Amino acid sequence: MRSLNLSTVPSQSFSVRLDDIRWVLRFKEAAGIMAVDIEKDGETILTGSRVLAGEPLIPFRRLEAGNFVLLTLNDALPDWRQFGNTQTLVYLTAAETEAIRNG
Repeated sequence: MRSLNLSTVPSQSFSVRLDDIRWVLRFKEAAGIMAVDIEKDGETILTGSRVLAGEPLIPFRRLEAGNFVLLTLNDALPDWRQFGNTQTLVYLTAAETEAIRNG
């Protein structure tokens, strides 16, 4: 598991290379909730997907080559004002994701 830094701003975009994959993530506040767009090696995977605390951002196993999870204190709703404080974005490798699913 690897922690990724999020800024305390309502809209942000960044790219990162993890496990030989170039990921682009765009977080934005939309009507009081956090949403995310995700690209994997230039291919759009998600657009405007709601970010839920403690849940994989990529909800479909067939699209996983690793996954991201926003961890929040006490399962609080994701809130950009808490990024880097009580809320942390983590990346899980494909093996880590599978191990969690298989308990």
